[in-house]
Amino acid sequence: MGRLLKTLSKLLSVITLILILLIILGSIFSDQVRSNVVTLVDILGSSGLQGLAVAIFLLYMMREVPSQFGKLIKAKGFNKKFWDSL
Repeated sequence: MGRLLKTLSKLLSVITLILILLIILGSIFSDQVRSNVVTLVDILGSSGLQGLAVAIFLLYMMREVPSQFGKLIKAKGFNKKFWDSL
């Protein structure tokens, strides 16, 4: 059971990393993605305490992305070395 939970945790980490990388690349190359991110921030900012709670939750989910990005660069891509380092 512990092995399954560890695998699911790693899978969730990889999915989060991929989503963040896609948002970053999309923000650079696509005006639509950039406007969607700005709209999301605007909606969360104007939603009061619920928006603040959602923003804090999103930031909490992304807390490990910078270290995972460093591990991805060290492993030189999505491979077994990267998976084992998670």
